[in-house]
This record gives sequence, C-alpha cells and structure tokens, in this order.
Amino acid sequence: MPTTRSRVASTRRGAADRERYVALLRAVNVGGRGLVKKDALRDAFARAGGAHVRTFIASGNVLFEAAPDRVDAIVARARRRLKAVLGAEPVVMVRSASEIAALLRRGPFAGGDAPKALKRYILFLADVPALRPRLPLTQPKEELDLVHVAARDCWVVSRRKPSGMYGFPGIFVEAALGVPSTARSWSTVTKLAELMSVSRGRLQPAQGRLKAAPTKTVTVPTAPASRSSRRSRTNSTARDGASSASGRAPADSRSARRRAAGR
Repeated sequence: MPTTRSRVASTRRGAADRERYVALLRAVNVGGRGLVKKDALRDAFARAGGAHVRTFIASGNVLFEAAPDRVDAIVARARRRLKAVLGAEPVVMVRSASEIAALLRRGPFAGGDAPKALKRYILFLADVPALRPRLPLTQPKEELDLVHVAARDCWVVSRRKPSGMYGFPGIFVEAALGVPSTARSWSTVTKLAELMSVSRGRLQPAQGRLKAAPTKTVTVPTAPASRSSRRSRTNSTARDGASSASGRAPADSRSARRRAAGR
C-alpha cells in the first residue's frame, strides 16, 4: 500500500503506553486547493510528538502512535506547524484504531458489497451534529443519500448523476448536520483499518485480508431507478427509521444494509 514514513523519530514514551491513531485532514489536496506534500504532513506530526508517523495516499491521512493523554496536544502542535504551509491551521478529525475498526462492523454498510454503480462514503465529523435531520436525507441534484449518523461519523451513498459524475458529499453533509466534516471512501476506511492493525507495537499492514462480517452481494436492476421511485424508497426508509443521529444502530440492520447498497 502507498504509505510513507517520517524520517523524524519521536519516541518519548514506550510502545506499551501508546495507541494507534489516524489524523484525517479536511480539504487537503482537493481541487488544487490545500496543497501540502506528504513529507510536510509526516514531519509536522513527528516533530509534534507522534511516533512511527506515516501517511496514506494524498487525501490527508496521517497515521501515528501516541499515549492517549497526549493526542490532543500532538494534533494541536501539528496544526500550528502546518499553518505555515497551508496559510491556516487545518481542520483535523482524529480517530483511534479501535474506532476505525468499529466502522467496518456497524452501520448500514457492514457485511454487504455495494453494486459497482454506487459509491459509499464515511464522513468524519469534527463534533457531534449541531442539527439532527430526519434520515435518510436525500440531495436529488447531487444524487446523494445520507443514510445513517452515529456520534461523530455518518454514512453516505453517492449515485451516478445524469452527467456521468458522482456527487461528493462534503457540502451536503455539513449543511445537513451543521458541523465540519471530511469524507473518505469505504475502500479507504478499510485500508486504514488494515494499516492500523498492530504488530509488535508498530503500525503495519495487516497480514492477509481484514476479517469482517460475512459479505452478501446485492444486485440491482440494470435500468436506473426513476426519481419518483427513489423518492418512494427514501420515504419508506424514513418510516422504518433506518438510522438516527443518536448514535444507535438502525433497528432493522438487514433492511438498512440493503437500502444503503442501492436496493
């Protein structure tokens, strides 16, 4: 996997005291804005006190080890260092290895393979939602469905638009929930979980494939659903209460997974 390590070693505490985290930066290297090299990201977190720092792809994912009581201070120092590069301190969402792994086991995407016509995203929120809309919430113009919210994370399905492009969920989710967010594809979240698996106290790729719930392949009709049928499906989903902003999983997880997979 395309990860890179920092050349700066920062190991002020023993490995037994540290846990694994990922810092998810918002609006980094997107559309020609927020440009920052991976070397700068690695060194900012390493010099701020993170251990075994590495980056994954270019979308602003920094993996590091730290004692839990030092994570906030490390991130704050790294943000100040990155201000010189970005012109402003970046918004950063931090999740532990156990939190990332839990995302693969819960919510409407767990245990199911989506049709290739769909894109699935996890959006990491900077805080608990300030707004709590009734779910599922649809953005017809961008073909986006916000299907589940749990604590500081939410699940979004993106469908192909008439233009052939896919809608990106960031603006939609931030307007709906009233908090900053940063989006990662389902495949990226899966790879982050693999990278954060532990071996001898260091961040390493997992050996073999990540074990998850048994998967089910879901098929959909080849003809695209009409807007009216999607509206009907969305209303039916809302009545069933597929998801809520309270942090609890949907009452009927099987039907929620099928809806998130595009059925």
